[in-house]
Amino acid sequence: MIEKQGVQYGDKGDSLSAVYKESNTVYNRLYDYLRVLQHLKKNADWWNGDVYVFGGSEGGLLAGSMLASYYPNVKGLAIICYGGGLKFGEAWSISSGLQKKLEGADSIAVRTEELAVKDTLDSIRQHSTF
Repeated sequence: MIEKQGVQYGDKGDSLSAVYKESNTVYNRLYDYLRVLQHLKKNADWWNGDVYVFGGSEGGLLAGSMLASYYPNVKGLAIICYGGGLKFGEAWSISSGLQKKLEGADSIAVRTEELAVKDTLDSIRQHSTF
């Protein structure tokens, strides 16, 4: 289990500590998970390297668009719901950029993909027939 920094047992979520605000990023948790998998790969001779990911809320964001893109041995993925404090359009553009990066694209191509998704969503909003 990887815990969020700055959250204490019994916290009700009605206030956020400075430590939480400084370290609460999805990327920090992604890097934590990747470090755990790296450690297991190196030290767990009983493990075949396969990973099955299940996520809900922020875990859906981490599992679906991030961890599965960065870790090649993900054999199965279940997303119960998508969260992470991002709007759908924000998450979609990040996910699209991560997919480009996984395909070997450079940082310019990744950013271009993210912007293309944002532009498409903006166009849909501007030309909506509803």
